[in-house]
Amino acid sequence: MAFDTHSLLGYSTVQGGGVVSSTTGTSIQLSSSSGFASGANQNITVWPSGVDPTTSNAEIMRVTNNNIQNNTLTVTRAQEGSTALGNIAVGYQVANTITPKVLTDIESGGLLTTSALASGAVGAILLNVVESTDIQNGTALTTNTWTDCKANQNFTVNGTNSIILISIPASVQVGGGTAAYVLSRIVIDSAGTPTIRNLGGTSIQVAAQYVNPFFGGTIPITGLSAGTHTIKSQVTTTGTSEVMYCRPNSAPTLENYATTVIELRA
Repeated sequence: MAFDTHSLLGYSTVQGGGVVSSTTGTSIQLSSSSGFASGANQNITVWPSGVDPTTSNAEIMRVTNNNIQNNTLTVTRAQEGSTALGNIAVGYQVANTITPKVLTDIESGGLLTTSALASGAVGAILLNVVESTDIQNGTALTTNTWTDCKANQNFTVNGTNSIILISIPASVQVGGGTAAYVLSRIVIDSAGTPTIRNLGGTSIQVAAQYVNPFFGGTIPITGLSAGTHTIKSQVTTTGTSEVMYCRPNSAPTLENYATTVIELRA
């Protein structure tokens, strides 16, 4: 979905050749159309002279062409639930006003579906998964070796110049062994040329203690090509005899895991 074009104080009035005597006429001649955006893709409001626009006396139209040389707008009638006016007379007012469509475009344009992003929207949620099953249940960690916490998940990037925002809010318990440092990271495209970013880290102060290495914020990634990618998380420790737990099902008040991947059009 592409946003409409907008005009700065776009306003004019209907002149003699622009009278429309039916609800189906599609051409309106103005005293000047230069104040409106050239081309198309904006809505206008038309209402009588000397009064304020209301739902009973005004009509919203969609401009499909602006012929500035002839001061003529080509329009599609009765937009946004408005009713087509039966007679548009000389002096009727025409303006590029703020209509409900302007606001709903903004409200929905921030985060949309991937198909909308491909058509020009600002951003899209590519992956949003909250785990409901146990993904780690006492997995033994090898010293100074990265171990998968959450296995690969797929997401699809729409544009080559997009910014990808990755967030993994999680409570993963690592410990039970010696005092140590514990780190977490994400790996994108582990089967090809991987992109790796650190998530967070902490330290086990005393033996047998458990800590959560997942407390990083949102990570921005650039340079990913359009197409399908994978993402997984990993944990490593400098200690020995450490194990890893993440049990959203059997210990939901203590452990959880979610993955969110958002694409922003640059």
